[in-house]
Amino acid sequence: MQTISADIMIIGSGVGGSAVATQLAAILFAACRRTLKFPEHIIYKWLHQDPERSGLVKAARKIAAERLADEALDLADNVEADTVAIAKVREQISVRKWRAAAFDPGTWATNKPQMAVQVNVGEQHLDALRKINIEVGSERRQSFW
Repeated sequence: MQTISADIMIIGSGVGGSAVATQLAAILFAACRRTLKFPEHIIYKWLHQDPERSGLVKAARKIAAERLADEALDLADNVEADTVAIAKVREQISVRKWRAAAFDPGTWATNKPQMAVQVNVGEQHLDALRKINIEVGSERRQSFW
């Protein structure tokens, strides 16, 4: 398996090699699943064991997301003015948008995670009242003596 991944790296480094490497990876993935009967989790584990391989997977996913977005744009630009065709193309675009968001959520996700901030005003209010109470109490003691 190490030689196959090394060959993919060599092919991928050439001009236009990323598309070839992506196709080879898809073929290898299908072969591992169907012919060699490897479960998918073993393939993913092998892919992510090495940081370089993991980085290549992330890069391939970004490329795939870009290609899906380009396909969606082509579909939208070339749709016929027929109601049925428009509905079909709308679904095809929706699927491509969903897959692009799954491959590269940082770029294509529509509902990006928001940072949740919680402010407890009640506790701050109580702290301010305690501070005023201490100040007023010390003033009363000073005026009393």
